[in-house]
Amino acid sequence: MTTRTEPNVLQTKITTFVLAGLLVTLGILVVTVYNMFPLNRPQIFFLQMKNRTNEDIMVTNNIPKTDTMLSDYKNAFVREYIQHRNEIYQNKNAMEKKWNSDNGAIRMWSDDKVYNAFSKTSAFRKYMGNKTPEKTCVVKILSVQQLTMDIKAKNQERYQVAIENVCTDRFGQTTNTPYKLHIDIATDNTTVKWKNRLENPLGLKVVQYKVVEGGTDPLDME
Repeated sequence: MTTRTEPNVLQTKITTFVLAGLLVTLGILVVTVYNMFPLNRPQIFFLQMKNRTNEDIMVTNNIPKTDTMLSDYKNAFVREYIQHRNEIYQNKNAMEKKWNSDNGAIRMWSDDKVYNAFSKTSAFRKYMGNKTPEKTCVVKILSVQQLTMDIKAKNQERYQVAIENVCTDRFGQTTNTPYKLHIDIATDNTTVKWKNRLENPLGLKVVQYKVVEGGTDPLDME
């Protein structure tokens, strides 16, 4: 004769099994939380309240290990500076950030004299006003060559850079203009601001920007 389990007994067994599983899960959870947060003993936390944004850090901590790496870094710095300075986008916010903000590349990488001259170019006055650029300009770097300095200033290096300025207006018309530039950079900064440690770890500054071939500054041809 087959033994039949009454419905109430079956339901009780299922409930007991589920409750046992919940208790085991709860026990594991309690042990895990206890090990993660030992609330039964004191812990010490150190909080730094000082804002490091304008804190100075030593440049010597960031210098590349070899002369070749250092030379490559300076070469890349010169290239990026020229591109940030002369390239124009049809995006006013992007232009404002790189040309006219305290943490923009041109402000951060130029000394006051060079930046003031840059801010007086017709393109700067035009596009940092209410006008949105109507053309796009990109810079092709053709060559970068370090020159022997013919000035008396110490801790400066001069680079001669051949570029081609390629601009396309809203009608698709493109103009290619070659230039040759002289860029002097100061290499004697011993500290750099914490906020600039990633964008300019060696604290390099452009102390002279000069067009030596090709006519006037491309940013004044507006």
